[in-house]
Amino acid sequence: MKFPTIDYKSTLKLLLKLLFAVGILYWLVSQNKLDYSLVIRSLKSPVLWLSCFILLLFQICLGAVRWRIILKTQMKEISLKEVLRIQWIGQFFSVILPGAVTGDLVKIGYVTALKKNVSKKFLLLTIFIDRLVGLNALLLLAGLTSAIYYRELVELNPLLKGVIYVNIFLFLGSCGIMFVFLLNKKLQLKIMSLVPFKKVNDILEMIWSFSSFKRDMLKAFLISVFAHVVTVGSFWLINLQFFEKSIELKYLLSLIPLGQVAVSIPVSPAGLGIGHAAYDKLFHFIGHSNGASLFNVWWVVMFMANLCGVLPFLFSRSPEVAEVKLKESSP
Repeated sequence: MKFPTIDYKSTLKLLLKLLFAVGILYWLVSQNKLDYSLVIRSLKSPVLWLSCFILLLFQICLGAVRWRIILKTQMKEISLKEVLRIQWIGQFFSVILPGAVTGDLVKIGYVTALKKNVSKKFLLLTIFIDRLVGLNALLLLAGLTSAIYYRELVELNPLLKGVIYVNIFLFLGSCGIMFVFLLNKKLQLKIMSLVPFKKVNDILEMIWSFSSFKRDMLKAFLISVFAHVVTVGSFWLINLQFFEKSIELKYLLSLIPLGQVAVSIPVSPAGLGIGHAAYDKLFHFIGHSNGASLFNVWWVVMFMANLCGVLPFLFSRSPEVAEVKLKESSP
């Protein structure tokens, strides 16, 4: 198997991202907001640590199931075993590859190596739809729980009103995206007729081609909601012993999704630094001064779960993966 090639430009981008992340971490440590010792202390509770690790592995499995549902709209022959292996390998490369090359590009390389007749455009589109479904599910979870537990959250801290309003605003935005995605064919054609750019119309047509698989999209969406609940549960479980005051899991369903949105912004590797800062701020709203440290404990377990993707990579019997160059992933 060939590793993706690396160029100096991508390496420089990685170094800049790492420098940015290290800068944030240094600031958090200097402000006594980040305590690395919690990671060592978490290992003294192996049951909680292992439970969190297993939940995160399960979340990877759910991601594979979701992606397979989307793939099978046009690729009936791909098995769950194949997708799970590729998904886990993609998670591994997402935390070790430098520069702009991501685990998604590696996943595309594996699928095209296994299925020679599949279009790379289709695979890129499935990953986009996969991310879109996952993001909408995350925003739905945050918006609904914020509305349901509004009074209880405000009682914890009136300042949480701002977080709640942001969650509800993002939720309404996700509803708008879903509404546009599910427009009937007549309205789709009407909108496309108003767009003067052929490439934009081609992209819209490809995206809307998935709207005809409403049952499959609903399955993928519900799996995404469950996967996000599992992620929040893993965070709550590994940090049970470190919360400065007791907090119920249901309240974290409103807080952590917003933190995960911040982590998904590609300004640092695997959310390093930016995630620490976001969680520090979010947990400050509910009276916890160690939000960055809590995120750090969970981040280490998550990193280890993704790193275990090296196992299916090393023992893979699949055809050679096509080389993925960094310039192919540059915006």
